[in-house]
Amino acid sequence: MITEVLGFLNKEALYHNIEIKLELQSDLPTIISDRGQLQQIFLNIINNAIDAIVKDGELRIVTSKKSAEKLQVDIIDNGPGMQPEILDNIFEPFFSTKTGKEALGAGWGFQSPTAWSKNWAGTSLWKAPSAKVPLLLLFFQYVLSTKERLPMNKIKVLIVDDEMEFASPLSERLNLRNFESQAVACAEDAMSLLRADWRPDVVLLDLKMPGLDGLDALSVFKQFDPNMEIIILTGHGSTASGIEGMRRGLFDYLMKPVEIDSLVQRVKAAAEKKRLAGGHS
Repeated sequence: MITEVLGFLNKEALYHNIEIKLELQSDLPTIISDRGQLQQIFLNIINNAIDAIVKDGELRIVTSKKSAEKLQVDIIDNGPGMQPEILDNIFEPFFSTKTGKEALGAGWGFQSPTAWSKNWAGTSLWKAPSAKVPLLLLFFQYVLSTKERLPMNKIKVLIVDDEMEFASPLSERLNLRNFESQAVACAEDAMSLLRADWRPDVVLLDLKMPGLDGLDALSVFKQFDPNMEIIILTGHGSTASGIEGMRRGLFDYLMKPVEIDSLVQRVKAAAEKKRLAGGHS
């Protein structure tokens, strides 16, 4: 997931001559958590680290297993650090050290880890104890048994893409893999299905379409069913659209072409998140 998030931010780091060093332990156990919120947390923290460095700096991301129950992620930058009065406020929803127009918005976005840690068993967040110590995220391993994780019904997948020569064969391939899939050419047709009470677990959504585009359709679908998990699958992606999608509740953001086995795994992960939230059909 960290490498996926960096895909949105690498260009920004390169532009400011910031070197990102990864020290990712390879044998970490799997955790079950809220993927969308976790992506947003990493986006917020890494993006703010890049802003803090400004230019010509270094950002290190280290993952490690601290015990049988704890996974740890350290995000360390060589920026100016945070003074105590700033540390005391970074989890406030609209707190910012910026001024003028740059200060408008939702603040640093660190409030989401606080809510996230309350909603997912065994997850905690530690603040940095001083201005020169990196922010540490600590995750307890929270793994369900295979029996608990398997949904009882077929996973319903709705493909929304104006290129039906792509969407229809993909729907057929998913059906052959024991999914229940349908394909439509626009968001309006998708809403007709939803109003007819065909409720997908996961939506595969194109970004550039006639009528409602992918981001606007994402917002409409989430208003209709907040538990619906949505993956943008596009050939016209950008860093800005990926970050905006995550802010609107997107589960994942994939670029075409994508290997079918990789896509199946992401769809299953999205359906698992929906099921854990109590929204499986």
